[in-house]
Amino acid sequence: MERSLANILREERQISHKGDGGWKAIAYNTAAAIFYAQFDIEVSADNIRNRVKTWKRFDGIVSDILSQSGFNWDATKKMISVDEDNVWDEYVKSHEDARTFRFKVIANWDDIVDLCGKDRAIGEGVETSAEAAEVMTPESDPNNIVDLESDTQGFESCQVDDVSPSSSCPKRRNQNPSDIPPPKKRGTTNILADSVAKMASSLEHFINSTIQKLDPIEVYNEVTAIPDLSPYEKLKAMSWFIENEKQFLMLKTIPIERKKGMVLMFISPRA
Repeated sequence: MERSLANILREERQISHKGDGGWKAIAYNTAAAIFYAQFDIEVSADNIRNRVKTWKRFDGIVSDILSQSGFNWDATKKMISVDEDNVWDEYVKSHEDARTFRFKVIANWDDIVDLCGKDRAIGEGVETSAEAAEVMTPESDPNNIVDLESDTQGFESCQVDDVSPSSSCPKRRNQNPSDIPPPKKRGTTNILADSVAKMASSLEHFINSTIQKLDPIEVYNEVTAIPDLSPYEKLKAMSWFIENEKQFLMLKTIPIERKKGMVLMFISPRA
């Protein structure tokens, strides 16, 4: 899921949905819509936004650690390596936020640096600790929601975040890959191998397709066919989709029963 989100955001960045001031709302909305359409996972734009804030927090803390003498990045283990424990103990006395990163595995560190490193370099989009910990709960069935704001999003077992000697599952480090059971799925349904394949195929389609000028008649017919939208909502949706070709292609792809939810997500005042 982390890699899928990173790939979506890279595409959004490529089409100028990220500026010096940070990501545009349409980038978060697009990511949420793709997860909903392809994985049947209900996450909001706020969930995506807060996950990016967490990435920025990780980038800031880890980059500061790595700028100090005695600390390095282990590209194989995807975690910080410490030359001497007493150097680490001294560092965290004045950097309390870094304490939990001693044995934290950050599998998507390269993606975080790619997507957040420039923000750190130019001082844009920096969030406070309170903002990074902010939790936004979507108004939908909790059994069909993935927590994109936790450190692991529920897709990874404990050894991914903490491989310290006191971790609750240290034995996992010594197991053969074939002996490790698949990660537990939490808060989602029907996430099987075929869903992953469909997600990859859909992403490739959206990324590689050439955006063509939309036919207003086609947009009108598509939107007016969506049930339970008010006349005002239909007009607003038509105006929005005529300017957002990729999202209109996505609207045509998803099942009819999900189209209303997607439309309202994009035209809501907070979008």
